[in-house]
Amino acid sequence: MIKWKKKMTPIELEQVQNNKQTLFNAHANYVKSFLWKDGLSVSEDHDPKLIFTKQGYRIAVLCEARIGLNIFEKGNTLQDLLKTKKR
Repeated sequence: MIKWKKKMTPIELEQVQNNKQTLFNAHANYVKSFLWKDGLSVSEDHDPKLIFTKQGYRIAVLCEARIGLNIFEKGNTLQDLLKTKKR
């Protein structure tokens, strides 16, 4: 969950919640890179869901395993892959 900034006024919170596309676009690259490291990719044929609460918000996207990866294996970051090749 991403928490709201403490200094946000109720009017600012309402504006953010009404402009969901801008909020998602601000997080889109982070979401894609976070899922990539776990061996997942965003399914483009489904829209993301934004779930708002009093404390903050969550972003839910439909994911699928990348081709050639087993979803039961732990994903690797580039740093992990480079460390193992140097040894």
